Amino acid sequence: MNDVKFIKCTLNELDQLLDISKATYFEAFLAGESSENVKEYVKNAFSEERLWKELNNPFSEFYLAEHDGEVIGYLKLNHKDAQQRYKEKNSIELQRIYTLGKVLGKGFGQVLLNQAIKIAREQHSQFLWLGVWDQNPRAIHFYEKNGFDKMGKMDFFMGDEKYTDVVMLLEL
Repeated sequence: MNDVKFIKCTLNELDQLLDISKATYFEAFLAGESSENVKEYVKNAFSEERLWKELNNPFSEFYLAEHDGEVIGYLKLNHKDAQQRYKEKNSIELQRIYTLGKVLGKGFGQVLLNQAIKIAREQHSQFLWLGVWDQNPRAIHFYEKNGFDKMGKMDFFMGDEKYTDVVMLLEL
């Protein structure tokens, strides 16, 4: 998996980021959820204006993962006030980590997580935390296998439906 190239996003990668964000979110959530709620959420969360704003936030950073010349996933890290909940001085939030469905189970999720951990360590963070849907046991197990501990819960809204995320923390 050493052949994955990470590209730190700037406004030059906005179109690629829009494409991979929408594609991976639809793949991850459309199957079991109300398509209207997912469509509305994607329309708002992954609009060009919203992602442009997030790319311009000095406390957020996106990385595209490219394999064999194709973007197969991405991750988003938040620092300081960009974090959704736990705004500890020495913490970073892994807000998004997604791969295309066609590469699931091939180790690319691990490569992306390793990159997020590497970046957090390079930035001298003490903690990396994330929220994962409580109805996604595969993802929860993945994070536990990588040393994350459950530390609480937080609500997440998609359209008019409320979901619960398990908050998980990795001490670096």
